Amino acid sequence: MTKFKICGLTTCQEAEWVSEAQADYAGMVLFFPKSKRNISVTQAEKIIQHCRMR
Repeated sequence: MTKFKICGLTTCQEAEWVSEAQADYAGMVLFFPKSKRNISVTQAEKIIQHCRMR
């Protein structure tokens, strides 16, 4: 079975969309300031907390 990942999440809303799309994995870009999708550890923690609450 093929699995898919949606990467580059920057908001809780995007995390909800990933969940609705039933993606197998989700990813975030950290520690790479050149990327426009780069987020801070604090932002990543907020997204993870939001996902756990759902």
